[in-house]
Amino acid sequence: MLVRRLSLVIFLVYIILTCYFAYLLIYKNLKKPANDYTKFWEIEDPADEGWNPWGQEFEREEDRKVIKLATKPRLNWAANRSLDQYEKKKANLNAPGEYRVEIWGKAAIGLYLWEHIFQGKLESKMEGTWSSGFRKVGNIKFVFRTGPGVIPSKVPPNTEHVVLILNTRDEGKVEFARIWLDFLPKLRRLRLAIVILLGDERCRNDWLLPYMAMRGGLINYTYVVYDSPLVDDKNFFQWPLGVATWLPDETEQSRVAYISALSQSDLTLSPVGLNSESYRIYEAMSYGSVPVLEDVMTAGSCGAHPNASVAAAAPPYRLLKEMRAPVMFVRDWTELPAILDRERALSLEQVIERRKRLVEWYEHSKLKLREHFLTTLQRALVASPTKR
Repeated sequence: MLVRRLSLVIFLVYIILTCYFAYLLIYKNLKKPANDYTKFWEIEDPADEGWNPWGQEFEREEDRKVIKLATKPRLNWAANRSLDQYEKKKANLNAPGEYRVEIWGKAAIGLYLWEHIFQGKLESKMEGTWSSGFRKVGNIKFVFRTGPGVIPSKVPPNTEHVVLILNTRDEGKVEFARIWLDFLPKLRRLRLAIVILLGDERCRNDWLLPYMAMRGGLINYTYVVYDSPLVDDKNFFQWPLGVATWLPDETEQSRVAYISALSQSDLTLSPVGLNSESYRIYEAMSYGSVPVLEDVMTAGSCGAHPNASVAAAAPPYRLLKEMRAPVMFVRDWTELPAILDRERALSLEQVIERRKRLVEWYEHSKLKLREHFLTTLQRALVASPTKR
């Protein structure tokens, strides 16, 4: 009898609590406004509709806030204001006697340029709508901007010198890149334009030629990733793929595991894919693990240009060969057992010393790339008709 009464009491308490919580839930939903968008933002630009500016490295950003929103939220962002107007109070962008160079990063390799080559820092703006950074080198003040909010209608309209970083790995991305290149003539004060291009992995980049100054366009120079036949060290220069600055499925656990693997591996094997270049090469060198590269040409148009410099190294890995990277090349993976035999014969001291030299070479290579880029830029700035 006692057990029945106790069971009844427990059941009645359960019913009361269920009804109470159901009441709270219904009451809260009735009090909630139908559309509370005050803490969100919206970018409206017809040219950018459906555009993923980041390229394949950012194509699966479902965990990012901007992708997760079911409806377009809004932020009080005046339509007649450019990104520049949010920055002027913080940095003196118009100091006399200096060049101001805008860098607009619309591909992930822009972060490699800014954070790894220039050692610059970024500050997030408007809940990640865009990020910006400033760096002064000599009499050149660099202003780097990146993120979904960097769109043609928002960039500083009085820009005179710009470095535009684009991803054109496939035809769809080429069309979006054209939007930016077709926008350049609208910058009435533009004097200098340089493009850093994450080009097609089969080196099909001829679509860019009409935009080059040598063909009557506005682009003075282009730095292009991969062994493009356009590289002539006059109008086109080669640029490294660099390290992967962000991966869609990356977690802290997987990142730590990957870094640990590189740190503990004396060699890192790098078979070719669509192209011989790989993020893995530069990531391995940054941790002292010697890349073993498959030295074979991939399908497509990559290769030496007939008018390229006589001193230029033969592709693939033309840039690494020109810079005498301390890596290993194999024409066939049947060579690997002999390499492993030589590795076993090395002492611990020799392995440690090799790792140190590789890391030092990699850091020095970034300095050389920066020096080359700055020299090219400075030459073009001097030739431009105006100076701030």
